[in-house]
Amino acid sequence: MKRVFILFIALSYVFVCNASYINEISNFEYSHKVIDQDTYWGSVIKYEERLFLNNQYKIEELQILEDGTVELISMYETKRNVITSDFIDENRYYSIRQNELGSHRLLIFDISFSPMSLLSEIELPYNGPVNISHTITDNYIYFTDYQIEGSHRFNKETMQIDGFLTGLYGQLTSFQGKPIIVFGYYQDGNLIDVSFRVYNELQDDIDNFDYNDFLCEYFLGEPNAICSILIKDNKLFLLGRIVLYVYDLSDMENIELIAYIDDSNINYDDEYRGVDIFEDIIYTSTSQGYIKIYEINDDEVINTVNFANTIAYYAYENNLVFSYPYIYYTIGTMLEILNVSDINNPIQFYGYSNLRSAVSITKDDYYVAVYNVQSGTVDFYSAFTEDSYMFSIEEELFNNPLNFECDFCLKNDILFFYHKTIESDYYVIDVYQINDNILEYLYQIQTNNVNYSSLRIKNNMLFVNYNYNNEIQVYNIDDELEYITSFPGLIIGDDGFISDYLIYKNNNNLYFRELNNIEEIVHYIQIPSSESDYPTLINNDYVSFLDTDTLLDRFSVYNFDLFNELMSLADTYYGKGLNTFKGFLTDNCQNQDYSIYYNIYNGEIYEIGQKYEQRYVDRTYIYPELHKMVQYAYSGIHVYDIEYTVSSSDQVVEYERDTYVYPNPVNGGDVNFKTSIADKDTEISIYNIKGQLVKTSKAFQKKDNESIFTWDKRNNQNQSVASGVYFYKIKTDDKVKTGKFLIMK
Repeated sequence: MKRVFILFIALSYVFVCNASYINEISNFEYSHKVIDQDTYWGSVIKYEERLFLNNQYKIEELQILEDGTVELISMYETKRNVITSDFIDENRYYSIRQNELGSHRLLIFDISFSPMSLLSEIELPYNGPVNISHTITDNYIYFTDYQIEGSHRFNKETMQIDGFLTGLYGQLTSFQGKPIIVFGYYQDGNLIDVSFRVYNELQDDIDNFDYNDFLCEYFLGEPNAICSILIKDNKLFLLGRIVLYVYDLSDMENIELIAYIDDSNINYDDEYRGVDIFEDIIYTSTSQGYIKIYEINDDEVINTVNFANTIAYYAYENNLVFSYPYIYYTIGTMLEILNVSDINNPIQFYGYSNLRSAVSITKDDYYVAVYNVQSGTVDFYSAFTEDSYMFSIEEELFNNPLNFECDFCLKNDILFFYHKTIESDYYVIDVYQINDNILEYLYQIQTNNVNYSSLRIKNNMLFVNYNYNNEIQVYNIDDELEYITSFPGLIIGDDGFISDYLIYKNNNNLYFRELNNIEEIVHYIQIPSSESDYPTLINNDYVSFLDTDTLLDRFSVYNFDLFNELMSLADTYYGKGLNTFKGFLTDNCQNQDYSIYYNIYNGEIYEIGQKYEQRYVDRTYIYPELHKMVQYAYSGIHVYDIEYTVSSSDQVVEYERDTYVYPNPVNGGDVNFKTSIADKDTEISIYNIKGQLVKTSKAFQKKDNESIFTWDKRNNQNQSVASGVYFYKIKTDDKVKTGKFLIMK
């Protein structure tokens, strides 16, 4: 075991001494997007022959084609991932979004021509809950603020907040400059009735709004909670839990109730989310995916269609619009388009669902797979090929495709595809041969897993990491996935393999298994109990953790061999925006508009570049040998070309550090340690490969501005030490420097 682990460290040493590190990233140039990822939880608004979709992480402008289908015109990606509200006033589109820290931003687009253009983005002085109502006048838009019981006044001309109107707040909208506010009446804490009031046209020169100065009030007569309030085509819609009121606002002197729908006896848990009306036909969508169509006939409302969408996921308010004869509505990860003449057969699903990726499967590729609802296939893409689409697998799903879970990995021209089939309660692994992007089915094995797992390949073995049960299963891929062994644990990071070793976590230990003898644990390191369950391998020298026990999450980096904490970073996003890959650390600053990139080596962290980043980035992968960077963003997979300068960690560079050892490797003679951090109490400790203390000393000698310790390769018992890899730790009162060296005889 000792000999094997010495070989492992020796290989690590060769890697470190011969590696070239990125010194500075000089340029980021956008290359292409591999595929979109869509989260359509927002609204659908029609303007002329265009649709505006308030996606969770982007705003899209779509053109409506003659056959009712849509195609993308433009897109604005954003990090602000909580949709508050949006609306169109004249030729401007307004979108209010809340970021992770709770602040709200107003995005303003000019939609008088296509494609849309961003006019301004301002931060709103808003303190209330998520929903922000608004009132529109000729010159201003008033945004309600519940906590301070009033509205912030937005100047349309200057596009700035320039005042505050006390008293105007609540669940409201406006029509022709007149505020319309919903009121709830309570008795002994119980809701007994609901009404809406119509007020005089709002005057922009007032500082206080009087709730009691209203034109008229209309009582609903039922204690139904109203979830949202919309105005479309001179119609006022009050949407509740399967309760819907429709009022005609054409004559403001005599507002008429034209439809009342109460399906609360069918499913009280469902809610109306979207609504539109055309020629006395009411089209609605619900939070559970139903399309309900009602006909108004002689003052009677008749339910004519109940279409249950089995792939609906979730949607916020105003998620439906009707444009004869088509219904457009969002169902969570897609926009679905229906023709009312054949509502059971959607004419288009716009968007992608269930993005899955496998990182660095081979040296030069980054792969991603997505379930295509329209075609019923799992489509595979590669980031670095000229044509990113590779091939597809037809897959009949046993349940909602939005919940479809799979993983895959590749070894040369063999694809291993992990998923659950209709015929089985267990996940299976299908194996395919790939020839010129054409798949040939080879065979299938059934696992004993009933939940999602992730796949890894190393050498001739397939590792199935069963996350729910904290188990790693190992198969031989050279013999039709012959089962080898299982053991408890989770493979760390995106890879979890160094040289010929598997590294995984179980309880509070990192374990090492030799790939040539996977049954045996050859080494383990105890992890501080305060660290979280998600360690990440940075490179052959360092491992990182997100410490979630502290008040603010802390990203810690540890020396891999001595397991001493070298540094910790307090990220602007509580640590959740940090990730590592191939020796690089990325701070994605998810609530800011930039990302920061670092190298970590020789016990130090070096910033190598920054990039303005509007999109919400989750993970970053840098492939220096390809001059490529891949970003896994919430809007999709993006690829960049990068240019950089390189500094080599050769012997000369090593000598320029404040602490180093020479010669290295040592082949006869003494070992010399130099450091500039030393003081009178400096102590050096030297350890062998097992972590056992070999030598301690404070016998540093001062020379110029450095301190030198010369070791004769004898331990504390004055015995000669053997060949192999050794580690040193030089410690002062406030500093610690670590490193390793090789003794050869």
